Amino acid sequence: MNLPNAAAALDPDAGRIAGFVAASEGRPGRAQFILDGDVAYEVVAASPISALSAEVLADIGPPPTAFCVFSARLLADLLARADAGVNLRVEVTDSEGGTTLLTSHFPTRAALARYVEGCVMSDSAEIKITRFRAGVFTGRLTIQGGGAPPEVTLNLKGVRLAVVTLGNISGDEYPLTAALPASALGDGVAVIEFRIGEETLARYPISAGEALASDLTAEVASLRAELDQLKKAFRETLAGGVIARDERPMILAELLTHVDNLLEARDRVRRVDAIDSVADDDDWNITE
Repeated sequence: MNLPNAAAALDPDAGRIAGFVAASEGRPGRAQFILDGDVAYEVVAASPISALSAEVLADIGPPPTAFCVFSARLLADLLARADAGVNLRVEVTDSEGGTTLLTSHFPTRAALARYVEGCVMSDSAEIKITRFRAGVFTGRLTIQGGGAPPEVTLNLKGVRLAVVTLGNISGDEYPLTAALPASALGDGVAVIEFRIGEETLARYPISAGEALASDLTAEVASLRAELDQLKKAFRETLAGGVIARDERPMILAELLTHVDNLLEARDRVRRVDAIDSVADDDDWNITE
């Protein structure tokens, strides 16, 4: 059986670009990663076959020898090229010219980031804020499956405010702290975003100012009136009368709609009440 001398594939589960290149004239093969026509990175194909995942092996087939494999991620500084999308090409060059092994288009930075060294995607990371006191957030960053700590930033309306400080890892969690600049606060509701690159991991609303109190009171009153109206309609639907058999599906569907509306209105009231009560908490007083 004649095996190919070179092949490549993306390994999205491992976040790597993998493949093999047969050695030539006693020297290991090399592969070039080309982004938008420019050579961005070159790798040496000298790793063992065990560096290829089962999925990649099924895609590209077995290499011709046991030690001609490459499995690599892109360098971190290459991520800046992907603001408006980028084309990746994996190519080998020999005496007969270049041979393209793989072509792929990444429409966004997030799509390419999975294959960048040290980059952690938002779908594999989670932020939990446990406290906000004296203008400082504290909490933890959990990274699924480990990985290097990413840069997490605080953002408000698309503007970067500060960089989150990460402590020493414990298991798969990093303790985090982040000081919120005073310039980010004002009357109304400010939604602070925790981001890795351009992807948002968590949002944290902060309510402040005298104008907010009347707004919340009016909103709660409106929601409670809506809830009372839905309760009345629900009771009237259940009250008295004989329902014909052929009417039961229609009545049941109407009842379920009322129940959904009741639950949604109840949850909205609870959320607004929670914001109102938290706004009076001492932990929100950043002047301490």
